[in-house]
Amino acid sequence: MARSPGRQALARRRVLDYVRRLGLRRAAERLDTTTKELRRWLSTSIPASKLSAAIGLGKPGGKFVFLKGSRLTDLIKKHGLSHASRLTGIPGRELAELAKKRPGSAVKLDRDRLRQLNAKKGREKLAELLGVKPGQVDRANKPPIPKTTKRLKKFVDSYGDEATASFLGVSLRQLNHWLKKGIPRSWEGDVSQILGRTSSEGPDEQALKKGRPPVPTLDRTIASARRKVEAWNKKAPSRYHIRLGDIERWVRLGIFEQKLAAIKAAHATTRKPGKPTKRKPAPPRPPETPIVPPGAGVPKPPRHPPGEKPPRPPRPGPPRPPGRPPRKPPGPPPSQISAEKKRNFHQARIEAMTEGRYPVPQAPWSLIQSWKLMNRRGIHVYRKVEKFVHEIDLNKLGDQVVTLARRVWARLPGDNPIMTVKFTFAAMGDGNPFYPDGFIEGNDVNFFSRKVAIYYEWEIERLIRSLLREIWEVDAEQAMLFLEYYEIVKSLPL
Repeated sequence: MARSPGRQALARRRVLDYVRRLGLRRAAERLDTTTKELRRWLSTSIPASKLSAAIGLGKPGGKFVFLKGSRLTDLIKKHGLSHASRLTGIPGRELAELAKKRPGSAVKLDRDRLRQLNAKKGREKLAELLGVKPGQVDRANKPPIPKTTKRLKKFVDSYGDEATASFLGVSLRQLNHWLKKGIPRSWEGDVSQILGRTSSEGPDEQALKKGRPPVPTLDRTIASARRKVEAWNKKAPSRYHIRLGDIERWVRLGIFEQKLAAIKAAHATTRKPGKPTKRKPAPPRPPETPIVPPGAGVPKPPRHPPGEKPPRPPRPGPPRPPGRPPRKPPGPPPSQISAEKKRNFHQARIEAMTEGRYPVPQAPWSLIQSWKLMNRRGIHVYRKVEKFVHEIDLNKLGDQVVTLARRVWARLPGDNPIMTVKFTFAAMGDGNPFYPDGFIEGNDVNFFSRKVAIYYEWEIERLIRSLLREIWEVDAEQAMLFLEYYEIVKSLPL
């Protein structure tokens, strides 16, 4: 049976989403493989035997569940491998491999198959077939509750369902549905941002008791917000587009204007400022003629013997010891930045990230991933740094970037290649420190980038090290730079 490209793409998206949220190691555990093998699957294709499990990562708890208090080997001995496969909804070959690999493993069941058997045979009959108690079947049949839903239940227990529903801007019926079935994935991030993940991050008691004022004429407000989003999507790049399905949710939660302003600010930080206009030099002023009072003569310079140079005027400061070359006075090193200034920077950076202005990478860290567009195909990789530039050994960093760039170049051979090496920074102020006339220091952290285009392999080291030299000079003279991460992309025409 041929693999469906739609299922392959869906499984790939679900795995990448799970990796971004919970990490590569946990995703490998859920798919019963190693991290090295999972990286290979993401670079090539996911095996057909793992497609269902990979697609199931998008559901709460995944596609499969392990029945606590049971043993897979006992179930196979009792019913046989084929009957156990029909009961659990797992292929017999996979059950045999699991029992051989982990003899003490609990019974693995498909969640959809468990619901079908529970409705058809009843909980007691099913518990007898599986060799467990009915309560264990009930616990396995319930979907796991996400952390955001547990946090929502604590708010309802503390302040009541009406106050919580009023604060979130949803109906009481919708709130009760969330408490039973869990908050939908599309609402989870926004609700978590409003309620906070811990008690210290959540709103205060007065705000909860007061509640959020109801949105007047909800349909009219949503229509107005839709018009703003459509106008924004026409002029903004595709990576900053707002989905129309998010509009109603943001309006109900009262965060539409905040989200729209954060997206506009993120787009403004990535725009290249215009070239600063050079001011015209002031016209030369004629020297002022000195006013000589009557009777006073102008002193003449002292004479010196012919053929000899006039003596130089004495230099200010202590005399220089003989035999030593002159030294330039060293400027203050960038490492002497106060701890208070660094604390202020990190606090402002955290606030910028919570407001959604952080340019999130499009792939997991250190994973060389392929992509394809209408007229180009390529690969890219992201590497995290998160250090101040003056705290980094730029020679060592240059060796790492050059080595990785050469690996990426060799991985995608072809004609007419283009490679870009892009560094993403954070700085205190507005504008771009690489354009000093357009940069203004301030109290807010904004994100910007600097990149170089490479067309030949022999240019890799020269261009990357020249860019790092420029970064060092800007950090030492213009502004304190915080290197977030760097990205290497190579593409070829189709």
